[in-house]
Amino acid sequence: MTLFVNDTPFTPEDFLNKLIPNFWSLLINLLALIVFFVALYFIAYKPLRRLVDARRAKMRGEREEGERLLEEGRRREEETRTIVGEAEKRSSEILKASEEEGERIRAERVLLAEEDIAEREKAQKERIRQEEERLRARLREETVDLALRMSEKLLGEKMDEEKDRALLEGFAKEIQEERKDG
Repeated sequence: MTLFVNDTPFTPEDFLNKLIPNFWSLLINLLALIVFFVALYFIAYKPLRRLVDARRAKMRGEREEGERLLEEGRRREEETRTIVGEAEKRSSEILKASEEEGERIRAERVLLAEEDIAEREKAQKERIRQEEERLRARLREETVDLALRMSEKLLGEKMDEEKDRALLEGFAKEIQEERKDG
């Protein structure tokens, strides 16, 4: 079968010649392309593949390291919680002990203050008693002096001072004893 293109017969070999003008040139170009891809495979693909594999291994290692660190962090967090719990428990015990100690010290201070007050009160009572005795003695002396003066005026004469005093002191003691008994 022949076709005519521009008044020339067209054969299948012409078609192949027009499609592939030089078969050997095509074959050489194909072989060069194959050699290029093989060289590209060995020169670029394998090293790139190794880089990608190394990157994947590094990422895997980093991920494992991250998981390990995460687990370590969780473990340390638990340890920290345990330590904090123990510290809180210990601090509450210390606080309780210090409150008890404070209460004990307060009770001691109150007791010491009460004892001090009792001692001061006792000392004040003793001072008051001594002052009363001193005042009574002074009152006795003044009473004796007054009685002597009165008796002197009544009798008109002055007796021996020692005798007068002894007489009046005896009289004062009798009066005092009567008051105590009465």
